[in-house]
Amino acid sequence: MHYTKFYLRQLLVDASASMDPHQEAMSDILKEHFGEYHQFASRHPEAAHRFAFSLFNTQLKPVFGLVSPEEMPDASFLELVSEGDTALFDACWQQIDELESTLREQGLGEKVHVDLHLVTDGVDTASTTVRFADLRQRIEALQSTGRWTFHFHEADLDTIELNALLGLRRQLAETADPRQLREALVEFLTPGSQKDGLEQPDDL
Repeated sequence: MHYTKFYLRQLLVDASASMDPHQEAMSDILKEHFGEYHQFASRHPEAAHRFAFSLFNTQLKPVFGLVSPEEMPDASFLELVSEGDTALFDACWQQIDELESTLREQGLGEKVHVDLHLVTDGVDTASTTVRFADLRQRIEALQSTGRWTFHFHEADLDTIELNALLGLRRQLAETADPRQLREALVEFLTPGSQKDGLEQPDDL
């Protein structure tokens, strides 16, 4: 794949009520993502780097968008409030809408590589406008351009602490509930090899 000299990482984190007992673990996950982004930016000084961060429950809640490494806030100061249900499919769709709109406005539509990381337990309980099949089709179309990649980090309630301990550097244990569509979501949102939960483009 060919990458341009502009790289954008979008972190989309589930903030529904099911995550409430795991605030400390989620804080560790955020620190890992923020730190790894800084390391990646420092390894590729030839490229422009931007980071965007959103939460979601029944609606998408952007926290900040397209900040440079120098502008990024300290992850330890971010307050996570977990409440409400999980509109996973709606939130993913809305986040992609916002990213595409912003990139068009800035003239970056075909000049940027977008890396979207989703952290969730994988259970959609509240989407009202987007179906799984439609979201899958849209993401597959974006992936086919070679300019978008998607990563699904499973934060199942039984394994979220393990997720934090591993620092998102490898896949988590599988969820035991087949109703959660885990296998379909993992295959859909993390195509290809899963050797590293934070894999990056090799030739940015």
